[in-house]
This record gives sequence, structure tokens and C-alpha cells, in this order.
Amino acid sequence: MRFGANSVLKPEIMRGFEYSDCWVDDARLVLANAQMVVRKGGEVLTRTRATSARREKGLWIVEAEDIDTGKKYTWQARGLVNATGPWVKQFFDDGMHLPSPYGIRLIKGSHIVVPRVHTQKQAYILQNEDKRIVFVIPWMDEFSIIGTTDVEYKGDPKAVKIEESEINYLLKVYNTHFKKQLNRDDIVWTYSGVRPLCDDESDSPQAITRDYTLDIHDEDGKAPAAVGIRR
Repeated sequence: MRFGANSVLKPEIMRGFEYSDCWVDDARLVLANAQMVVRKGGEVLTRTRATSARREKGLWIVEAEDIDTGKKYTWQARGLVNATGPWVKQFFDDGMHLPSPYGIRLIKGSHIVVPRVHTQKQAYILQNEDKRIVFVIPWMDEFSIIGTTDVEYKGDPKAVKIEESEINYLLKVYNTHFKKQLNRDDIVWTYSGVRPLCDDESDSPQAITRDYTLDIHDEDGKAPAAVGIRR
């Protein structure tokens, strides 16, 4: 498609491509899944940390602890799913005492949120000179989300936060493309997350594949463990 004089992009950006996609409110998706589990007779415990999992007599013995009250739980299960996100390898090592099936690289992605920069309902995908893409997405009618970054992360996933270099990077990519310019004072809030990606020995974080892997551990045919990893 060709951009006209009323485009929010700079005049030198004259053409682009349009396609349809969808998005989901991840917080609502988690809640919907939890509600479905309860409807089907399952139990959902929030703010509860799994501390260990071991095989005994063809079953998994799983121990957990409420992080607020200290209350401890023990369950028995015929199967176990390790879906601990960026803690997946740590739980293999410290909780299950099993080798992780893959090397895991933690990659941080950060976003900045600013007052809405355009009135159209469409999002923009900006192709940066480093071959990465950055999204500018309308959010909650009044805001735009700009992100994300790809940064190797070595710290505690609970303590993840955006770095000044990431803020500067996202502002630069945005300002390179849009007529309306932004600065540090325009940022309303920021947020960051950590992606656990299977290490495919790529040189840079952005080159690591984002596909998913489901790996089944079933040493004795009686107590399988599944691990889902984004790779």
C-alpha cells in the first residue's frame, strides 16, 4: 500500500504492506484457563511455589508452599507438566534433580507505553536497520505500546526491568519512522518479561527460534513428565 500526505509516518516512508492478525489479553487468557480447570474439577492455587518433584512407585510426589502463609502441600500424580517459564531449567536442576532436556537461554523483552501516537486501529511493524522489528500497538484506547527488545538475561526473572539502553533503542526506532517525535518524558510506564528459549547456538538473541517444543520424559513408562519450552 502507498502512504499519503496524512500518514503518521515520515514522508520518506512511502510504501508498506498490510495484513490481518490478532492479539489476546494475556492476563485474561490465564484467568480463563484457570476458570476452565476449576469447572472441570481441578484445583488452582495462586502464590504457591512448587519446591520439589520426585518419582516414587510409579507416581510423582510434588511438594509446594504458599509463599505468603508458608502452608505446605503434597500431591501425588501419574503425570507432571513442567510449565515454570523462565524457571524451567532451575526446577529441573533443583526441584526434580533431573537434567534439563535443552540448554535454556533467558532473553529479556521490554516495552514502553506512551500516550496514543495515532488514531487508526492498525498496529505498525517497524523494520529497524539492525534487521529487528519493533511493534507500535494501540492499547486501551488511550495508549500505544512500543516494543520489544531482545537482550540476553542472566539475573533473577522476578527482578527483570527495562534498562536505559532499551528505552533509548525503542525511542530511536520509533522516532526514525514517525512524524510525531517522542522523548523520555512521554513514557507513561514500562514493563519487561523473560522468554525461556531453547538454545540453538544462534549468535544473537534475536536470531534464536521462537518455536515451541514439547518434550516427554518417561523413563519407566509409569510416571511421565512433560516440559513445554518456547524455542
